[in-house]
Amino acid sequence: MWVEGRAARLTAALALVAVVFAWNAVFDRGIDQGVKRYLRLQQEHADGGGSFVYVQDVMRPVTAASAARATAWSAPVAIGGFATVWWLDRRSRRRRATR
Repeated sequence: MWVEGRAARLTAALALVAVVFAWNAVFDRGIDQGVKRYLRLQQEHADGGGSFVYVQDVMRPVTAASAARATAWSAPVAIGGFATVWWLDRRSRRRRATR
């Protein structure tokens, strides 16, 4: 098995949770900003100051940009977490080899 030590397995699980959490937090933040923008544009339209806007016209580019931004932010978390797993696994194997 690639990861044999208990600490390395736990670190791998925590790294995966951190990656999912980071991706979701950044994605949700972008979606939240897009929804606020859509609602502001709709309010301007209702007040007579702006043109009608379809939700997909606002949210489609926001969704794509949010997914890209979330991936960009979660990639370093994944790299750092799994590099730590690799290091813990190497350390564990070296300790066993010297016994």
